[in-house]
Amino acid sequence: MVYFTGDVARQDEKGVFHFLGRNDDMVKSRGYRIELNEIDLALSTMSDDLESFAVIAIPDELIENKLVAVVVRKADSDIGEKEPKAACKERLPAYMVPDVVDFRESLPQTSSGKINKKALMQELSAK
Repeated sequence: MVYFTGDVARQDEKGVFHFLGRNDDMVKSRGYRIELNEIDLALSTMSDDLESFAVIAIPDELIENKLVAVVVRKADSDIGEKEPKAACKERLPAYMVPDVVDFRESLPQTSSGKINKKALMQELSAK
């Protein structure tokens, strides 16, 4: 029997399922189900300081997924890691506050101009 949970998996020749990710933006971290879009919404309140941003979940053995906010500052902004975390703390429960804020000059984009979260995930996982 197959259930449509949003999880993406593949089955190998022995019948073992291998988890590949999700087809939506829900992840699990520290035992909580988290919609990454809710963190994006909290970060969007910083539009005066942030040009663009994305929240990525990086697999972690201890907490299931580490939440990383990847942000591009506006040219005249000098914010540090504290400000994006503070914006999230004001609007979200503690378990949804990103563990890390990674500052970049730009974010990778798909051919249609959207932020390429898969490329970001690969870059961050390789670190």
